Amino acid sequence: MQGFLTTTRRRTPAAPQYQLPASCTFITALWGNSSSKRWRDKTSKEVRQQRARAIHESGIRHGLTGAALCQRLNSIVYGFGDESLQVLRDCGVNPVEMTDDADAYTPAMQFCRKMTCLRHALDLYDHVVWLDIDSIMLTDKMPADFWPRLIAGAPLQAKIRQYKRRKCLWRTTQPRILQGGAFIYCRDVGIVESVMQRMDAEYASGETAVDDEKAMAWVVDELNGGWVSPAAYRDAGWDPPWVHNSGGDLAV
Repeated sequence: MQGFLTTTRRRTPAAPQYQLPASCTFITALWGNSSSKRWRDKTSKEVRQQRARAIHESGIRHGLTGAALCQRLNSIVYGFGDESLQVLRDCGVNPVEMTDDADAYTPAMQFCRKMTCLRHALDLYDHVVWLDIDSIMLTDKMPADFWPRLIAGAPLQAKIRQYKRRKCLWRTTQPRILQGGAFIYCRDVGIVESVMQRMDAEYASGETAVDDEKAMAWVVDELNGGWVSPAAYRDAGWDPPWVHNSGGDLAV
């Protein structure tokens, strides 16, 4: 099946006409500032113009593709910090300003902002899909059963992928397999809170590589009584349809 969303830089088809269900929304966010090389690389005018030329899509402004997707789908774009808010506004996006209370954490804890946005959106909507800021559409229109299929699945869904190094050290098998964070469907704020608590616990224990993906994997393992296999994960509805990551997807 053709993928719907991805973080790979590919040509994006023409913008679809789509009406969101009242109880559903997409969200994305931009955070950081010019003191971070990663932020400069993602938001610099030269890089954004290069990505925009490669995409050839008038609805994509300066290569911030996830933000443009949410903008044209009448969804939420969050901004953390003055510089990120200004970049979004310069790209024609009207962001929701968030308090950047994550400054208390090290840069390795930056992905707590993703969960903060999910928690905020779930106070407003029943069903939320997080998109990374560089996600793009691969189809020319939204699948008609996009939301019904997500709603019929597990309360949190993210595409599993395999990394080169072991991340899920609590497992006895397949510690390299875990959820990718580019696309996250959620309808349960309690799960989001559990992921945030896991991230806080890892940070407090001295972890230097705390991220949402590893925390999601731990929480989902707990909810399922432990990790079994990629096929079991898919069959239980935790694997969203249509989604491809930029690399490492598993054929399950």
